[in-house]
Amino acid sequence: MADSSPSAAPATPVTPVTPAPAPATPGPSVAPATVATPAIGWWRGAVIYQVYVRSFADANGDGVGDLAGVRAKLPYLRELGVDAIWFTPWYPSPMADGGYDVADYRAIDPAFGSLAEAVALIEDALTFGIRTIVDVVPNHVSDQHAWFQAALDAGPGSTERERFWFRAGRGDEPPNGWASVLVRVHAGPPKIEAQPFGGSSPWPVRNQNRSRSGDPGPASSAA
Repeated sequence: MADSSPSAAPATPVTPVTPAPAPATPGPSVAPATVATPAIGWWRGAVIYQVYVRSFADANGDGVGDLAGVRAKLPYLRELGVDAIWFTPWYPSPMADGGYDVADYRAIDPAFGSLAEAVALIEDALTFGIRTIVDVVPNHVSDQHAWFQAALDAGPGSTERERFWFRAGRGDEPPNGWASVLVRVHAGPPKIEAQPFGGSSPWPVRNQNRSRSGDPGPASSAA
């Protein structure tokens, strides 16, 4: 039997209405978080191990630590979780100030090894994921540095002397009464003793044989 009811009219399509956004509530702006890249800021969370080559590890048995000794200990340092090695000065030096009196920034002290050994050490350290930091010590030099020796030979008013501060002494005395001192810590009960310039000490007297900015010695101080 046919349906005799009237047919329904087609539905009218309804367009959804998007509500207008609510007005922004005033408040402090927040900068997006930034993440340090491996090249910038890696040291912020790094484990950095300081190495004084002379006393760290002696590979050839001569009683003085060397680069070969450090190189042999790289697996140990990696096991400790070290991310970078910070080397105290390893340059040629008369050792009047533990190596901080640098005589040549372009070489390795022969007691420690050679430039080739330093390069090999740096490359090997990278294979263990360990970076290398070298203490540059740019603000003072040994009195045996070629620039300082040239300044002594050139005399007052020369271009060579413009790299350094020279102050006239008081006769045979230094320009002032400032003393270079070394703090020495003794074994046993706590005791600290200051050694005057030139005084006897089992350690080299600090600045005894070094030219340094701000340390006006008998002859000079380096810029």
